[in-house]
Amino acid sequence: MEVANLQNLLMERYRLDSLDYIIKRAKRLMRDLVEGRHYDSYARLLECIKEIKAKNSGSICSCIFQNSNGTQLFKRLFISFKATIVSFLRGCRPFIQLTVAS
Repeated sequence: MEVANLQNLLMERYRLDSLDYIIKRAKRLMRDLVEGRHYDSYARLLECIKEIKAKNSGSICSCIFQNSNGTQLFKRLFISFKATIVSFLRGCRPFIQLTVAS
């Protein structure tokens, strides 16, 4: 929802006049409450990997962090579910190529 729409809604319902920066800050705070913060999501990656491995045995999960000034920074994540691995291996056929020299 746009800032102008929120200002109009506040004025219609509650007779409140608000400034743009206050509406923007409130939107950011509400988004953080509803969706969570990116920083917190990265901190939970290791929990998610453990859960994937527990629920989908045979899956491959790897998460790499890089240490920078005493803090861990997310670098890369690899997830391959067992069903995907099995389907890929079943679908691949051996290929033999013969080259005849004349």
